[in-house]
Amino acid sequence: MSRSHLSRAAVGLSVLALAVLSTAAAPLHSHAVVGTLQKVDGQTLTVQTSTGVQTVTLASGTTVHLGSKTVSTSELPAKTGSRVKVRYTESGGRKEAESVTVSSAKHTH
Repeated sequence: MSRSHLSRAAVGLSVLALAVLSTAAAPLHSHAVVGTLQKVDGQTLTVQTSTGVQTVTLASGTTVHLGSKTVSTSELPAKTGSRVKVRYTESGGRKEAESVTVSSAKHTH
């Protein structure tokens, strides 16, 4: 191969590498929703916030905190009406819970 062909090949590979790196998945950023736990339906939490209703899916690694205790996700249905903070990541429009923190007091109107 001539020098010019090698230079073009190197430039081509560099452009290809940059294209691949720029289309790689961006790191997931954590978000939070705070409100009243309205409903637990299977793996889906429904939370009433000050701006409307939000739904978040429980993941296999979701941790649930009740005060200083870590409890099972199976205890969440008994906590409807409680204030919660749900930290989640969003991918493809789906909110997946990383953690749920349940307030010890139920929300009153």
